Amino acid sequence: MSRKPDLTVPLNLFVYGEGTIGKTTTLEMLYQNMTGKSPKSARLIDTYKGKRFCLCTAGDSRGIIERNVAFMKKNGPFDIFISAVNAKFDSYDAAQYYFQEIMEGYVSSKYSLWVEKLNPKVLESNYKEEKNPASQKTSIADADRLKKIIDFYIDNKLI
Repeated sequence: MSRKPDLTVPLNLFVYGEGTIGKTTTLEMLYQNMTGKSPKSARLIDTYKGKRFCLCTAGDSRGIIERNVAFMKKNGPFDIFISAVNAKFDSYDAAQYYFQEIMEGYVSSKYSLWVEKLNPKVLESNYKEEKNPASQKTSIADADRLKKIIDFYIDNKLI
């Protein structure tokens, strides 16, 4: 007998990478690109192209990830859940636990994607003479890439 889900979230996006490479900045830029508004907190609820989403910019510890998921469950349902995850700490394990909930039927989801944040440290030497540091360039590129992923799922009516 299958369990009735506590919550349905068709698209889950986890943006992961090591600390201090701009995951929070990227997600703040993504929010601004999707809504035209500046983010006012670390946990945001809004709509984009008629789809309700929850975006959590912080993700550096297991406790933060657990609070992100609790916030999302309390305020759901959502079409899209987006969260930062620090790959070096226990937040990665907490995000994996959330995926286990999906697998066990507590959360119904069609698509769950891990998107790696571009690492500006790799590009830093190329941009030393420019006004915008590599971290800003990679955050802009990543925000654009994430928006294209979301657009793909919405425009193709996958969610």
